[in-house]
Amino acid sequence: MQKFTCTNITIDFKIGSNYLNSPKEPDLKEIWSTGTYKEIIPFIKNSIH
Repeated sequence: MQKFTCTNITIDFKIGSNYLNSPKEPDLKEIWSTGTYKEIIPFIKNSIH
């Protein structure tokens, strides 16, 4: 199992807001991902697109 570190993360945890993060693989390759929160149900479900 590979271990990742998250070197950069930006979260605005509200419906319609965005997130951006960049986990880094052990070989130092960064993988960027982004999305928009479409639905947030506290303690149950967080839906992103």
